[in-house]
Amino acid sequence: RTAGGSPSTGQTGGVPGSPGTPGLPALPGTPTSPQVTTVPGDTGPVVDADEIATSTEVFYEGVATNTDSAMSLVSDAFRETGEAVLEQRFADVSLVEVTAITVDPSKGITVSTLQLTHKDGSTTTEKRELVFTTDGVPLIDAERPADGR
Repeated sequence: RTAGGSPSTGQTGGVPGSPGTPGLPALPGTPTSPQVTTVPGDTGPVVDADEIATSTEVFYEGVATNTDSAMSLVSDAFRETGEAVLEQRFADVSLVEVTAITVDPSKGITVSTLQLTHKDGSTTTEKRELVFTTDGVPLIDAERPADGR
């Protein structure tokens, strides 16, 4: 027992052995949901925050493993130029894990923190931004580094 009188099992809650249980590591290869933060805007939302957060996660996780599913979430204008750019940009990436998404529903923009696993086994972290269309179903209209370059 610890000084507080509780058993010292190392667990802090949750279901024992489940991925993401506090005090226990997630199982290797087990996807975890990204932390999603919605920022308040000066105006009302132009897109559904939950919808673009979900699209963001599906898009980035698909760019390395299932380009067709990722491209099903983009506008026609973006597809014309973006598909080749994305294939080149993520060519050496075997896995993309979205660890955090910041959603601005008043601008139709998400900023994501991505953990990229490269084909050589190395990992890098990047912040990327998606811009969504604001009429009808929100589709990805642009993808770029979050620092604006």
